[in-house]
Amino acid sequence: MGKLDETSNLLALYAHHVGKSNTPQEFHLWAALAGIAACVADRVGLEVIPGRPLAPNLYVMLIGPSAAGKGMAINKIAEYIEKTPCVAPLIGKVSGMGVIDYLAEQSTLTERASSPDHVDKTKLFLGMAELSFSIGEGPVADQFIKTMTELYDSTGTHFYERTRTGGTHKFKKPNITWLAGTTMEWLMTSITGDQIMSGFFGRTCAVISQGVKHQLIAPVLPPDYQEVAQHIQERFIRLSHLRGVFTRTHRAHEVEKAWFYGLQPNGQPGMEPFEGRQHMLSLKLAMLLSLADGENLVIDAHHMAMAQTLVDKLRVTLPKLIDYAFSLGDVKPTRVVENLLQRAGEMPKYMLVNKARRLGIPAYRLEEALNTLVQEKLIEKFTVSPKAHAPQVAYRRVKRDIFAQILKDVPPEDDETEEAADEYGNNQ
Repeated sequence: MGKLDETSNLLALYAHHVGKSNTPQEFHLWAALAGIAACVADRVGLEVIPGRPLAPNLYVMLIGPSAAGKGMAINKIAEYIEKTPCVAPLIGKVSGMGVIDYLAEQSTLTERASSPDHVDKTKLFLGMAELSFSIGEGPVADQFIKTMTELYDSTGTHFYERTRTGGTHKFKKPNITWLAGTTMEWLMTSITGDQIMSGFFGRTCAVISQGVKHQLIAPVLPPDYQEVAQHIQERFIRLSHLRGVFTRTHRAHEVEKAWFYGLQPNGQPGMEPFEGRQHMLSLKLAMLLSLADGENLVIDAHHMAMAQTLVDKLRVTLPKLIDYAFSLGDVKPTRVVENLLQRAGEMPKYMLVNKARRLGIPAYRLEEALNTLVQEKLIEKFTVSPKAHAPQVAYRRVKRDIFAQILKDVPPEDDETEEAADEYGNNQ
């Protein structure tokens, strides 16, 4: 009796067929989720906002020490993706402009294609076994990260990019699933601490593992490996032709609401982007977990609960990445202060000093950051007088009303203008 007689769940079958090896099952799980996401692209979705379905594309970063099996997990799923006709794999070294050039080129080819079965290769699977090799360092890496941050939410829209030297690039409805691997040390050569603190890791599933405890001399594969592998490939092909809109059962919606309203902020600087997107991520994962069970496009309660568990684990591991960036001094103190005050609104200076010290920021650098932000009128300094305590220095964010500022710069109407307006109104 083989595994196919026990279950039809695609993730369970994938975990079975990769067998036991020096690659953590957690890496294989997230690689398989990325593979499913790449197969369906934005041809399926969940209407969170009417008229604009949420697509289940993912950005997944497998992070672990050297020889932890990151490349094995990525290369394994890439084998299936490359044999799936409706997915465009781009695996290896590429720049931000390279991605845009590729999408623009494929969009033009798609527009010219007459066959209804022509593959739209703006639905892209981007695989990188080692991030730092693939995107480089410095300005080149910075441009790539900014490009990918922008493209994450571009599903369902037309994308235009124009420069004086490069001309115009345009493509329709890009959808990218990105799976990359790296070590913690190499990660910081390509992605800055400020990018970790900003929106990029709000969009990225940072999966951290130290590898398996007991190394194997060679992978141990199941006896029905070939049979299960063929079934997985057939399922991937079927998924790549699937189209439709997901629905949620009543019970799934109840599970969603209970989890969402029970979420509590972590409080650590840099977690806000992830926390602001964790609900949407849970819905993406719920869709993928449903697709692993079948193709009826229904999210059940257990799909929602499993997705929330995956998000909860990511929320626990991401602070480790942020702490590491802080330990290298790779995060600007001004960004730390802004993040702290963004959540708290205002905070006594002694609390800022304590939090900054725990993050490895010395007092003199914090003082410089506070002075800079006050001069830029992003925060303001004031004094509070707690009961039975001496006055204390505190800081708070400056709330800016953009519209009020615009109106402030508009000169007031004089009497002549008002009379002309009245006369115009009387003539209508």
